[in-house]
Amino acid sequence: MALSPIASTLLAVWLSSTPNEDLAAIRAAVADYTEGVKSGDRARLERTFHPESKLLSVGPDGALATWAGTDYVASAVKSPFIGREDSVLQVDIAGSAAVAKVSVRTAKWDFIDYISLLKLDGRWRIVAKVYHREPRAEAPSRPTPASP
Repeated sequence: MALSPIASTLLAVWLSSTPNEDLAAIRAAVADYTEGVKSGDRARLERTFHPESKLLSVGPDGALATWAGTDYVASAVKSPFIGREDSVLQVDIAGSAAVAKVSVRTAKWDFIDYISLLKLDGRWRIVAKVYHREPRAEAPSRPTPASP
């Protein structure tokens, strides 16, 4: 059954406006995470990480490693991660669920974070961070110029 022109227009407006508003809100939530970790800003981190959030990765022994989001926040507040570079590579939204892929570069490590968010009570919150970490490749050393 075809929609009337008015219904089609309303549906198109709704579909095009909601994702843009959600995309901005998701990017703001991810910015609270990235900037909060850099600065140790407890308010930003607690605003974005749901109290039941988890961080997951593969540990050195190859087994699942988990970390409570509240412990991660406390650690970031105590020891801000100064000097890291973050870049949002991709955001995918489906209704009240979203995933943001974030590249994180530090002096010693490269990370890829898959940030899972849910829209709870009208607000996007991080509920899980699944990440991969690997040592940074050493930059090729430059020859030292000869002394005069």
